[in-house]
Amino acid sequence: MRYIKKIDDIVMEYSGVSLGDSSRYIGWLPYNGSLPLYRLDVVDNAIVELPEPPPPPTLVSKLALKRKLEKLGLWNNFKTSLETTGYWEDFVLANRLSTADEDFQSALSNISFACPDLDVDALLNECLWEA
Repeated sequence: MRYIKKIDDIVMEYSGVSLGDSSRYIGWLPYNGSLPLYRLDVVDNAIVELPEPPPPPTLVSKLALKRKLEKLGLWNNFKTSLETTGYWEDFVLANRLSTADEDFQSALSNISFACPDLDVDALLNECLWEA
């Protein structure tokens, strides 16, 4: 049995030696589940299991993306899409691209629509930003 409590918005788990029966865990809530602590919250003196957080956005190298799209003969279409959506200046000024950016998502959708056989996720994985 795991015991959970929340103090000042911090959810914690009792990790000491067993204290025996549950009456010794005053202020702690028993939890039989297997979720990691970051997936738990305490609301109204009850443990709440939280959904899995979304994956972090993918960061993409602009230069790598441009080169890959050029090899595929898609760069001019992609550039036109960026210009049409008013994202070209942002693209030029950005250090890297993020899949969390709505304008970049829109440009990726446009290229996906124009080239349904293109695996955009695989393309982005080949263009990852290396910090």
